[in-house]
Amino acid sequence: MKSNRESEPLQERSRGAVGTALWTRRIELGITQERAAEEVGLSVRQYRNLETGRCDTSRKTAKKLLHFGVDVMHLEEPLFEDE
Repeated sequence: MKSNRESEPLQERSRGAVGTALWTRRIELGITQERAAEEVGLSVRQYRNLETGRCDTSRKTAKKLLHFGVDVMHLEEPLFEDE
């Protein structure tokens, strides 16, 4: 029998992993979501949606997050279906 986590769709698990990584990095830096969004190059709404797991991460956004210090390609959960 699969655990609840294993039965979650891959995209939902990935969203959670990205959000947790973003939140952790932002807290490490001691900055607000507004400042993090500015540093990443996203709108505040888009950043908040990523941090709270409300939207998927595109490859373009993944590159922006890498410059912020969040390597979404090497999270515990794969970011894209083909990985």
